[in-house]
Amino acid sequence: MDSDDDANLVARVLAGDRSAFGILIDRHHAGALAFARRLVSRADAEDVVQDALIAAFLAMGNLRAPERFKSWLLGIVINLCRTRLRLRREGYFDDRYGGRAISGFRLEDAAPSAEFIHEARELHHMISEAVSALPNEMQETVRLHYVEGLKLSEIAVLIEVPLGTVKARIHRARERLRIALASEIGLATNREPKGGDSMIEVTVDDVVVRSPKNEEAKWLADGKDYKLGFTRVILLKERSGNRVLPIWVGAGEGDIIAMLLAITALGGSNATKTMLNANIQASDTYGYYQAKNIRQTVYQLTAEQLDSELLAMPEMPAAARTKIEDRIKRYRERVDRYESDPSTGDGKKELLAKAKEFEARRDHAAERDPNFDFAEALFQIAIVLGSVSIVAASRPLVHLSGILAVAGTLLMINGYFLLVHLPFE
Repeated sequence: MDSDDDANLVARVLAGDRSAFGILIDRHHAGALAFARRLVSRADAEDVVQDALIAAFLAMGNLRAPERFKSWLLGIVINLCRTRLRLRREGYFDDRYGGRAISGFRLEDAAPSAEFIHEARELHHMISEAVSALPNEMQETVRLHYVEGLKLSEIAVLIEVPLGTVKARIHRARERLRIALASEIGLATNREPKGGDSMIEVTVDDVVVRSPKNEEAKWLADGKDYKLGFTRVILLKERSGNRVLPIWVGAGEGDIIAMLLAITALGGSNATKTMLNANIQASDTYGYYQAKNIRQTVYQLTAEQLDSELLAMPEMPAAARTKIEDRIKRYRERVDRYESDPSTGDGKKELLAKAKEFEARRDHAAERDPNFDFAEALFQIAIVLGSVSIVAASRPLVHLSGILAVAGTLLMINGYFLLVHLPFE
């Protein structure tokens, strides 16, 4: 009978016959593995059975009924499965210890205190209030990404906007949340003006033709109706508000400057989006690189620990030793694959190259962006001077306005082609 054979094999193992334990492994490995798979995942079952066989070999002298070796082995499997499930559920699982509990750890050590629970609730309320203060589109994006756990590409499909828009909303929402939460808890944001009144950032909202009193205004896109006059009204709108400032300029100046401003705003917007997207991609790639590095270190440490166990137990049966050596080999293959994997491009070497490429793209866009900002500022000053020159009938102001417009045009061109690197930003 198998039970008699098991008893004889156990006696032979205790007498120093290592090959007898190899027979026991061949006999009961498949049954123990099938049993473990009913309790844990397929990947964990193999590890559990290997640990159980090693534990059985080391504790063979404690077996009181050798004919019940199979039941005793399955009992070890059950205990290891329960330990692994409990540790994984409670969050104390550590690959470096082969799935075993960390020595000296007590469950009550992980229990949160009443103060911690109160602080966590206050922090949750504070964050919820800050998120609720965001614009609706930012709220939607933040909740879908951080609460629902959707990827940015999935959010883009769901709300039917470009992926770049989703990334920009997330970036701006993070910045607003950072400022709001820092202000809430009394931390400096290092972004406040040092003193005095700050300039209001504006954009050209539209250009209209001057309309006599009690008549409907004509938009420039409707055609040139010079019966209404030869001046243009440029509407400057707050970038972060709804206030509008009308500026009166001559027809030629208004048309040309409005066109240049539109081209500049487009270039500046594209440069900003490129910079934000590249920065996000570089950050995500570096994060992926760090995760790979941590996982690689875990596998390396585990392989070294198993090597140490093999050296510490020279009497281990050949079959068990072979299985552990195979496991070490798999771990080291993963370590090498994490270092470089040209087939998928997900190795540390490839990820680092991608991150540097995204950084270079970000830095290039960041160098282009100030050109557009300065160009917009010069165009807006030119608009104001052009308006003042009409009221004051001052030719020098007209000339100065033209010089500033030319300077803005040169900066705009440099923003697109980066012919000259600005010595300032």
